[in-house]
Amino acid sequence: MPNGKTVNDDNVREWIKKGSATYKTEGAPFMPSYETQVSDNDISDIIAFLKTLKK
Repeated sequence: MPNGKTVNDDNVREWIKKGSATYKTEGAPFMPSYETQVSDNDISDIIAFLKTLKK
């Protein structure tokens, strides 16, 4: 992940909720927080979808 953390469900969930503004992500594109716009169930669905894109 751009913040140096390991890619796992918890870190991806945190990234979606908090966005990139809370991390030092020099050179990485900005991602806004989606904590108030996306439910926990929807975030779980997004994570499940992202796993299907794995190489």
